[in-house]
Amino acid sequence: MPKGGLLHAHTDATLPLNDVFDIVHKYGANIEICSTHPLTAENLDTGHAKLQFRPTKVPTTEASTETAASMLTNDYEPGMWCNYHQISALFKDNKLDDYIHAQMLISAKECYVTHNTMGKIWSKFSNCFSVLAGLLSYEPIWEEYAKRLVLNCVDDGVGYLETRLLMITELFYDIECNLRLTRRDTVLILLRGIEAAKHTLQEQGKIEQFYGLKIIYCTLRFLKPEEIWSSMMICLDLYKEFPDLIKGFDLVGHEDSSEAYTLKAYLPILLRFQELQVEEFGDIKVPFVFHAGETLGDGSPVDENLYDALLLGTRRIGHGYSLYKHPELMKMCKERGVLVESCPISNEVLRLTGGIGNHPVAALINHGVPVSLSSDDPAIFQNPILSYDFYTLLNHSTKTNLATLKVLARNSLTHSLMENPMKERVMRKWEQHWDEYLDWIVNIMAQVAGPQPAGVDVNSSSFKDKGKPMEVRLSNMTAAKTISSVVRSSLGPRGLDKMIQTSNGEVIVTNDGATILNHMAVLHPAARMLVELSKAQDVEAGDGTTSVVVLAGSLLGAAEKMLNKGIHPTIIAESFQAAAAKAVQVLEEISIPVQLDDRDALLRAATTSLNSKIVSQYSNVLAPIAVDAVKKLANEESTNVDLRNIRTVKKVGGTIDDTELVDGLALEQPVVTSAGGPTRIEKAKIGLIQFQLSSPKPDMDNKIVVNDYRQMDKILKEERQYLLNMCKKIKKSGCNVLLVQKSILRDAVNDLSLHFLSKLKIMVVKDIERDEIDFISKSTGCKPIADIEHFTEDKLGQAELIDEVHKNGAKFVKVSGLKNPGKTVSILCTGANNLVLEESQRSLHDALCVVRCLVKKRFLIAGGGAPEIHISRKLSEIAQGLKGMESYCFSAFSEALEVIPTTLAENAGLNPIAIVTELRNRHAKGEVTTGINVRKGLVSDIKQENVLQPLIVTTNALEQATETVSLLLRIDDYSISR
Repeated sequence: MPKGGLLHAHTDATLPLNDVFDIVHKYGANIEICSTHPLTAENLDTGHAKLQFRPTKVPTTEASTETAASMLTNDYEPGMWCNYHQISALFKDNKLDDYIHAQMLISAKECYVTHNTMGKIWSKFSNCFSVLAGLLSYEPIWEEYAKRLVLNCVDDGVGYLETRLLMITELFYDIECNLRLTRRDTVLILLRGIEAAKHTLQEQGKIEQFYGLKIIYCTLRFLKPEEIWSSMMICLDLYKEFPDLIKGFDLVGHEDSSEAYTLKAYLPILLRFQELQVEEFGDIKVPFVFHAGETLGDGSPVDENLYDALLLGTRRIGHGYSLYKHPELMKMCKERGVLVESCPISNEVLRLTGGIGNHPVAALINHGVPVSLSSDDPAIFQNPILSYDFYTLLNHSTKTNLATLKVLARNSLTHSLMENPMKERVMRKWEQHWDEYLDWIVNIMAQVAGPQPAGVDVNSSSFKDKGKPMEVRLSNMTAAKTISSVVRSSLGPRGLDKMIQTSNGEVIVTNDGATILNHMAVLHPAARMLVELSKAQDVEAGDGTTSVVVLAGSLLGAAEKMLNKGIHPTIIAESFQAAAAKAVQVLEEISIPVQLDDRDALLRAATTSLNSKIVSQYSNVLAPIAVDAVKKLANEESTNVDLRNIRTVKKVGGTIDDTELVDGLALEQPVVTSAGGPTRIEKAKIGLIQFQLSSPKPDMDNKIVVNDYRQMDKILKEERQYLLNMCKKIKKSGCNVLLVQKSILRDAVNDLSLHFLSKLKIMVVKDIERDEIDFISKSTGCKPIADIEHFTEDKLGQAELIDEVHKNGAKFVKVSGLKNPGKTVSILCTGANNLVLEESQRSLHDALCVVRCLVKKRFLIAGGGAPEIHISRKLSEIAQGLKGMESYCFSAFSEALEVIPTTLAENAGLNPIAIVTELRNRHAKGEVTTGINVRKGLVSDIKQENVLQPLIVTTNALEQATETVSLLLRIDDYSISR
């Protein structure tokens, strides 16, 4: 089985001991042995003799046979060195090798009977490593060891290894047994061994099964801080020379020992280690990969290592046995993608658990914590590299299946410390090897089952998990989650703003999700779906454009974890949609009814929407305008409001405080006064024309040739008369205010026409945009006129007063006293510059949409993350009553919803773990309107704080986000159309 990678293994206790003895016999002529007791039969039987090894320049042929012989008698002086080959030859039936073998492993009897405490087990561990260290300190043995380590890993289905290498001292001997090798030499010899292994794999045709080996530099957690700091400096020096090999830093040893330091004790140097890397390399290149939680978690200070490891940014946690006792830490691991390198057999040997059936690895997997299966010291446990660990897990858990094993194996690669380009290549290779493994299983099962019915192809791709659909889904999810992460920091009242430069050089500053995404150059089709999602939320609800994208990103993350567990995408999609439907029901149950005549409730909803905007300090101005504007167009029977009937006129000048709701109609174009026409008209009769008041022009295919000045005079007189007749006809209809549509071909109204209209006391407003025609017509009652022949009195609109208003240096036309008010509303928006004006208009639009939502569905709910926490709790309760995959999916959906309160807290500079935990506790007590008060930085009753939002904003966001995620999950391939 392709097991992926072994992420947690100590270098000197990984290679099976049989291979170690083969190497020792090969180079034993230059190996010496010493003992704490004579090697008498009695001492060998009781195990009192503790052995050590070292290289020697004196070969077997020159060593003293008398000294060797004395080692078997009571005349032996403890600590005296003797030649290994000479001593071994004095024993019959390999009795010495058997004893040495026993010194380097922990047997089942020792684990369960002899060494019946954790302290005794750790003591035996130390002895094992002491024996192995002496053997591996010799150059040829170390090189051969490295070669066989790689070959054994590949034979065991382990293609990638991140080995924890402990180099406390430089007691390393070269091939001539001189004590002069440095740590750098140790690494170079290791690399030689790896290259030799790769050469052998190439010859065997297995090179594609080896993905690489990396080193996690280790030191002992018993050392003083200054000694640890020295090790850190050595680690960084090695990284500079071997950046592709040195990938992490760890502290190893008996974590629960009274002699061990906690991470907190090393905190200053650990932080400085990270700072130094940022200063020197620009980033953390050698991250922490801490051992933590290799304890019972009984409340001792050592338990804090788990907390401190996560706070220090550990990329993975070694062992993490006691993690299951800390729900918040499990949640942090899920959110941060911190993998737990679970070592069940090691934990059993150390008596942390009675067996793998009671091990918390299953609980961690079920809670969505990333887990990989490891064996930290397989040689000491007499196990192959990793096969026995997978076998034991499969054999002792009825819920473990191939899908579980695949997730564990894949996790070991996705959470490795490989750089991305290499990681992507390795993942593709591993997926291919996994497919081949499934083919092998299918063929084996087919042979066991006997002949198959006609038409059944056991080699068909339908029997295996295709790699491409998974790649497509992961690509889609990655692209979509990237879009989500872009806007996440803009969520909430304390969200940050984005500065956008458009293609024409215009600068926009905003925190509105729809605006940010609308101006983003997005190419990936899945990412564009999230842009469209934000637009759809903007059209339907107006508010929640950032929340819906953040929520979709969180749901995609949850879905990805479900896919990694082997759950079919269709099951995930259907379960998510069912969960969303339940969530909407839950929200409706806690919603607060509101009436349109309750102006205060409408104001609270509009203010909540504006609180997250740049212009939030002006919410006391903009919120009443939004409420009054919508109320003018709606009544108790209304089920919707067309926001196209609310027009915003922007004018630079003054401040946002000067923004006002115009009682009538506002036109941003000023009155044309170049010919001295009127700027104020009472009892106005308004004409709206779509033709030009200028001289007629010949067709493109014709031309007029004038040969003498008399013809020219005649043409000018006719043009003058033509325009005069048109102006008289306008006056004859009773029109005294003329609105002229903008023309792109020629002047809509020329100077001569303006002169005539001025003499006839007709006010002229020109350059009316085409998209304003319908709004003006609806507001004033006038009908657009396309030809002068149709200019009649019945086409005119009426108003009590039309006046050109000068305000803060800006001019606009105000039409008041309309004959049929209530069909449209105009808002005059002012600001110091265009940046402020644009953002003010966007914010006002969102507030208008919020009030419109209350016309469509007249219910409010609390904000501040309260509804999401409440839904999350309810769905978790529902999940407990479900069975099978649906239960997992409901739980994942409920956890994904917590991204909203978590993000609100993060953006407000609060502790998200503490805040969300308090929210859960308060909601568990029935306080369903408790949310995050980001302005005060605490959890409080959001309803009492008047932080309310329309029900439809949240329900629509839930439904739209879920639908988009479901759509992405069902995509398994791309097809480019012609």
